[in-house]
This record gives sequence, C-alpha cells and structure tokens, in this order.
Amino acid sequence: MAKPTVNKPVVKHNPTPDRNPSDEEEVKIDFKKVKGFFTNKKIFNNYVLLILLVAVGVFLSAYFRSYPAGLPVTDEWARNAAYNSIRNNIAAQVNQQYPNLPDANKNQLINQQLETIFKEQEEQIEQQIKATSDYFRSRLQTDEGQTYLLAIDPYQHLRRAENILKNGHVGDILKDGKPYNIKQFAPVGKPAGTGLHPYFIFYFYKFLRLFNPGISMFAAAFWVPVLISALSVIPAFFIVRRRAGLFGGFIAGMIVAIHPVFLGRTAAGFSDTDAYVVFFALLITWLFIEGFETKNVRNKIILTVLAGFFVGVFSFAWSGWWYVFDLLVGLLLIYLGYVIFKLMLNKISFKKILSNQNLRGAVIVLVVFLVCSALFVPLLTGGRKDIKIAFTGPITKTKIKDAAHPDHWPNIQTTVAELNPISIPGAIRQIGGKLLFFIGALGLILSLVKMDELKKRDYAYVGISFLFLMILLSNSLLRLKPITYLILLAVPVIIGFVLLLKDDREVDIKYAILLTLWFIGSMYASTKGTRFVLLLVPAFGIAMGISLGLIHKGLTRVINQEFKIKKIFVSLALIVLLCLFLINPIKAADSTARQEVPSMNDAWWESLTKIKLNSSEDAIINSWWDFGHWFKYVADRAVTVDGAGQDYFLAHWMGTVLITDDEEKAVNTLRMLDCGSRETYFTLRDDLNDILLAVNLTKTIIMQDEEEARQTLEDAGVSQEAIETTLGYAFCDPPENFLITSEDMVGKAGVWGHFGSWNFRRAFIYNNAKNKKAEKAIPALMEEFDLTEDEATDYYYQVQALSSESEGNAWIAPWPNYFTGKWGGCKIINADAEEDNLDNTINNNTNTSLARPDLMMCNINKGVRQDNNQNLVIESARLDLDNYKNSSLIIGSYDPSSGYRIGGGAATPSSFVLFKEDGIERVKMENVTFPYDVLIDMVKNKALVTDPLLSESLFTHLFYLDGRYTTRFEKFSDVNTVNGQRVSVWKVKWD
Repeated sequence: MAKPTVNKPVVKHNPTPDRNPSDEEEVKIDFKKVKGFFTNKKIFNNYVLLILLVAVGVFLSAYFRSYPAGLPVTDEWARNAAYNSIRNNIAAQVNQQYPNLPDANKNQLINQQLETIFKEQEEQIEQQIKATSDYFRSRLQTDEGQTYLLAIDPYQHLRRAENILKNGHVGDILKDGKPYNIKQFAPVGKPAGTGLHPYFIFYFYKFLRLFNPGISMFAAAFWVPVLISALSVIPAFFIVRRRAGLFGGFIAGMIVAIHPVFLGRTAAGFSDTDAYVVFFALLITWLFIEGFETKNVRNKIILTVLAGFFVGVFSFAWSGWWYVFDLLVGLLLIYLGYVIFKLMLNKISFKKILSNQNLRGAVIVLVVFLVCSALFVPLLTGGRKDIKIAFTGPITKTKIKDAAHPDHWPNIQTTVAELNPISIPGAIRQIGGKLLFFIGALGLILSLVKMDELKKRDYAYVGISFLFLMILLSNSLLRLKPITYLILLAVPVIIGFVLLLKDDREVDIKYAILLTLWFIGSMYASTKGTRFVLLLVPAFGIAMGISLGLIHKGLTRVINQEFKIKKIFVSLALIVLLCLFLINPIKAADSTARQEVPSMNDAWWESLTKIKLNSSEDAIINSWWDFGHWFKYVADRAVTVDGAGQDYFLAHWMGTVLITDDEEKAVNTLRMLDCGSRETYFTLRDDLNDILLAVNLTKTIIMQDEEEARQTLEDAGVSQEAIETTLGYAFCDPPENFLITSEDMVGKAGVWGHFGSWNFRRAFIYNNAKNKKAEKAIPALMEEFDLTEDEATDYYYQVQALSSESEGNAWIAPWPNYFTGKWGGCKIINADAEEDNLDNTINNNTNTSLARPDLMMCNINKGVRQDNNQNLVIESARLDLDNYKNSSLIIGSYDPSSGYRIGGGAATPSSFVLFKEDGIERVKMENVTFPYDVLIDMVKNKALVTDPLLSESLFTHLFYLDGRYTTRFEKFSDVNTVNGQRVSVWKVKWD
C-alpha cells in the first residue's frame, strides 16, 4: 500500500539575504494545529468558555455604565413628583374636612383615597409621569438629546481634544512653539497641560466617524469611559485565572466590572482619567506577571518590555502612575529577598543560589522593567516626567494635606472633597462591607496555600487566620489607628511566609506579596483621601477572585475525595453558591448607575451661552474655581482660576472678593486679577524676597490710585524696574468681567471664606513654630513681627497645642458658613396673633410676650444638636421692633422618639443685621450664647442665620439680597436649575 502524501502548506515572508533561517521558521503557520484547535472539542470548548466568562463581565460593565445615556432616574423623579403632588392635595382636603381628626386616622384616609385615585386614573397618571420624566430628562440633555457630560473635569479634556481637531495641538495657541492655554489664569495664560485622554478622545472620535460621520466629539467623549472600563475586565480576569482558575478569573472580572466605586467614576459621560487608573494598573500587572511566570527568556523580556512601555503610557495618562511601578518593584525585591533567604536557610551553596532559575528570571524581569520604565516614562511624556517621581511621589503625597505651604499661603488641596480622609471602617464600607472585605482579605491567606497538596498544618493555618480576620473586623479593633490596623492585617500573611520557609512544596508566593502590598497600601492611601479608594478596587477584585477561586478549587477537591461525588456536579453546585456573593454588588451597581446624572444642566448651559453671545472675546469669568472648566468650554471665555490650576494664590484672591464687605476692595481685586492674574504679587515677591511684605504691599496698592501706589512701592524699597512691571499688572483698562454666584457656593462658603480670610501672619507663625524648639522659634517670631517675648511665647505654645494639620488650618483662618442656606419667612405679630396662621413654632411657644404687637417673628427651624435625650432646634428669631437689644433666638427641645416639644428657651446671637430700605444696621448683642448673626431683610420680611464674616459679604449682597446695596455689579442673568438651584451672573461696572 502506497504511503499517502501529506501536504504541509506553509506561508512565508519573502526571504531576504540577511534573514536568519530560524526567523523563517518563526513565521510558519501550521494549518494542522489551526485545524486541531477547532476539531479538538475539549480545547475549543475551553476557549469558548473563557471568552464567554470574559464577555459577561465586559457586557455588564458596559451595560451599567450606559445608564446616563437614557437617564432612567428621571422616571423615578417623575413618579415621586406625581405621588407627592397627589398625596399633598389629598392631605390638604382631609385636613380641611377633618381638622380635629388624629394624625393616624388622617393618614389612613389619605392612603385610601390615594390608592383609589391611582387605580381609577392610572392611564392619566402614567401619561403625566412620562411627560414629567421627559421634561426632567430634557433639562439634562442638549437639544439633540445628548446627555451632558457628567462632571466638571471632562469639559477640560473635551476642550483640549477639540483644540487638537482645530489647531493640531491641545492648546489655544502656540507660544514659543509650544501649546499655550490663553483661557486659564486669565489674562496671562499658561502652558497647555496635556495627557493621554484628549488624544484618546480625538482618535476615538475619528474612529467612530468611520461608522457614523455625523457623530460629535462631545458624544465620542461621552462613551470613552465605558470602553476603557470594559477593557479593564480582561487583564483582571487573566491575572487571577493563572492562580485561581477560570472561576476565580470570572469573579475578579465581575468585581472590577460592577464595583460601585469604579462605576461611579467611569459611567458614560464621566470622561475623566479615572478609567485609566484601573485599566493600566491591571494591564501592567498582567503583563508583568506573565513575564515573571514564563520560562522562555525571550518571551520574558518581550512581556516585561511591554509592561515597562505601558508604565510610560500610564505616566502620560495620570500623575499617580508611579504607584503601580512601586508596587511591582516592591514585589520583585521582596520575592528576591525571600527566595534567597529560604535557599540560605536550607544551606544551599552560594554558587547554586546564583544559578537558581527562579532568581535569575526575577533579576531579568527587575532589570528590564526598571530600564524600560526609566526609558519610556520621559520618552512618552516629552521629558516632563522621569522615573525619579516613582521614588519621591509617596513622600510628597504625605504632605498633600499640610495646613499651609512653606511660603505661608493656604493649601488648596485641603479643600478638595475627594481628598477628604476616611477611616478604615469607611474604606471597608466603600469597598463592599465587612463580609466582602473579609472574603477579599482571605484571598491574601489562601494565596499562600497549595490547594492541591493540602496538609494538616494548612488547615490549621487557614482556620486560625480565618478566626483572626473575624476578630480584626470587630468594632473595637476597627477603631485602631490605620497603620496599626493594617500591620495587624498583614500578620497572618507574614506568619504564612515564615511557615513556608521550611516547606518543601513549591508554593507560588508572588500573588501573596502582590496582594498584600496592593491591598494594604491602597487601604492606607484611602485613609488619606476618598479618591484613593479607587486604587483599592483592582486589588480587591483580584483578592476576591483568588479567594473564591481557590475556595472553589479546594472544596471541589475535598468533597470529591471525601464523598465520591463527581467533580463536575460539585464544581457547578459550588459555582452557583459562590456566585451568590455577586448579588449585592450587582444591586449596588444598578443603584449607583441610576444615580449618575450630569451636574451640568440647561440653566448653566443657557447662562454661559448668554455670556458667550453677549460679551467680547477677551471677557473674563470669575467665580470659585470648581466650575472653571464649564466656563471655558461653554462660554468660550477665559477664567481666573479653575480645577486644572487649583492655584492657591488665585484661590485666596477670589475668596477675598467673595467674603469682603467692601465693594471697592472686591472690584479692585478683580481689576488686579483681570489685569495681571498672580503677577502683581509674584513681581513684588521676587524683587523683595519677602513673602509677607509682598502680600501686604499687594493688598495696599490695589486700593490706591496708580500714583499713590508708585509712591508706596518706592517707599518700600522696590526697584524701579519692578515698580513699572507691578503697576502694569495691577492697573490697566480691564476687559469685561462676569462674576457668577450660584447656589452650590452656599455650601462651599466655608472653603472660599477660609481662603479669603487667610491670615498670613498666623501662617508664618505656624510654619516657624510648629515642631520647632522654643529657643529658636520665639526669637524668630519676635524679630519678624516686633513682638514682646511674652507675646511670642504665647503664640508659640498656642501652635504647639494644635494636634493636627486640620487644627492648624482652623487656627490660621476660620471656616465660616451659612447656618441656614435659605431664607425663612418673617411676620409681625399683632393683636390677633392667636388667629393668624403662623408657623407652629410661633403659635405654640409658651413665651406669652410673643403676643406683643411690636415683635417680628422669623421662622428658622434648624437643628443645633441631637443626642439620645433631646433634639435642640432653633425654631425662630424674635426681633423686638421697639428695642433691638431685647431680641433673641427661640430654642425648642424635642423628644427624639416621639417628636414632641418637651421644653424651650432663648439664645442670644452675635448680632442682628437688619437690611432696611435706607441701609444696613448691625445690632451687636451682649452676653452672646450663639456665635452666629441673624440677618433680617426688613424689606421682604425674611431671615437668614450666618457666620458674622459672611453677614455683609459681597456674596451675601449679590446672591441673597439680589445685589441690593451694591453699585458696581449689574445683574446679567438669573435662572434656576432643574432641581431648583439658582445661578446668577453679574457684570462688573468698572467705572
């Protein structure tokens, strides 16, 4: 029988004279193997299963993140609005018909009628709900039906992406051949910041136009976080699959896909850099681990080079890129140290240690990773960053919340909400609660156990660690200091490493080291700022995947061996049970996604568009820094300060504008900012080399005319060149200026008020006395401020008594706030007071003097203190119209359980500030027991309670008094948002 001929089709590149023969072999395609992949049912099914498991996580990631496109939450708003409207109408009728009926009986009648109406008018009510929902939705979308971008920073990235389309670079112009931003730090501008995100938006937009030529870049930016987040599932899956199998990889991918912390910062429209934080951390770790694991040296180098390359890309995408670099270098160093120590402990010769394949492979990875990262970081960031940051970054981050900068200016980072610290229990709650945290922490333990070769001591180790972790989650231990708690969390892992030193089994310790460093490191970072909980998500996903994956593997093996049940049945049953742990995270993902709505809305868009259409191109918009990116993008006008700069110099000047009670000072400060931004102060500081003198001079000369200012500067010893430069920055014919006061700024008053009232003298004292020796600090204070020794000593010990940076911050400057954010109505009590339909807190007050006809009563109804015994409420303000000094606040004490009033009294505020037709009168009170002012608008009969620093501030005049008593600000626009918040725009009258 003839031997059959076997065809072996081979596809080759065209040979070249210098091609190595081995290179030709590398490009062969063996069709037998390709065919074998599809004909081998087991292999094919495994790959199909793998793809399916990854696809589930990718799909759910994209599905939940897509909610903002349709804004389903507006249906809920509309339904609640309809329900409340109908119920309130019914309640009003019931109260009118049965005024003396007990509340319980009234509620029963109301509920019965409500149920009847919803049954009888279901179709009409549903139509009303739909119409209301459509209205709500329309206020959060453009005219084309595109939902606004969710946050503030996405508009900065979008503006840069559009600049790339228009200008070929991220800047507004080129200055000295480099992109320059003329709309930030107006009118000076600054070099344009850059990064991966604007370029990704731009190229993603170009890609989408291949399929939809009419798509806008706005829409493309809207979907970017959905894509990046979905891709993050893939490396998470493969990192864990290698250690804990397919099921473990599936769990890890799912946690990353649906975790509320990650989802809440990467939903559609939240087009910021957060998605890159998780994606690149996981991608780099995956490539690194694959390079670490492979035995093929060439593949090891290729994968590690890729990991180093993406470290460079990550550095271009996010400033905190170094944390994953430090994590992986730390992993390698600990691994090398551990393996060498174990070999030495087992009396392995030095020669054999050097020839150990695991060590040699780890050294190759370490060297290649360090070299490639050091190469690609500066290369891909245009030299703006280098590998040194990876070593200095962790140190500089520890000072992020210092009270004052070394130059005595306020630290704006202390006011960034996402940098507010949280406790260990707070971090655990955000990551998923005690149960899920326990499972994740168990992953650290199980990663040190060889599940297919379990010994009795493994059971003992896991059991004791299990109990230890349970104790560690008790409320008493959760109150420990973060560092102490995290050290205790690492104890079982450390014990596990010690036990493995004398263990002959091959146990892969890389995952245990990785998880311990990542898990504990990111938990500590979380206590320094809520934003850093995001760093914990990938570590938590990996830990959960390893934990449940190894539990699945171990229990499957044990149950199969002990009870002789087929592995497939045991495996499937365990998968179903263990997947129950995903139910709550999925519910949380759905809830989080539904609440993702844009902070931008029609009111803001219309206000800013009006500025754009009715102002010159060099006009400048001023407000607190939060919404600066909106102003630049929508109004297309320059701003003084924004979220990209978060400049503490400008924050102080803007805070001064808002908190000052001197309108001329506010206008003159705005003029200085619009003429030269920060440069007036910078010029004086650099010339005099004296920070405090430069600050004082700046504040002095802006209140003078130009010639007086010149004389002041000459008297202070400023050089002639610096004088001319300073006057040029401080005095000019300023461009149009728009000042925005919005309702969100009421809640932020403590922040801008703190910056505006910053005490540079105290900041200097704090910086030069805190943690300094008395014999050096006290003479320095005496010399700087011409203090007596007693005065300097008193300051010194005041500072030493401050136990934290936050206390130091409050000592330097207060955090003033509006005690009541909204006006309360006022009414003059007359002889028929008992018949008047006044608020219950007035009618029911036991003080009989309220019946006098010369009192004005103003509703406050604001809680002061709450405990188990009583709730104290400021019910009203009582203004004696005959003698203002006899005025007071009425306090009510209420039972916490029943809500009944159980007592009352009076309190004396700091002042009553009366806004009358002919001016403002401040009535300072004696024997003050409540350190706030009561503002009473005698024209419109309403009252407000606020910190004395804010009572007559410019913000109060503009926002609360509608510009009354001001002459230099003209109302330009005044609208309300969909949720009833007011946005008012004022145009500065320079003359």
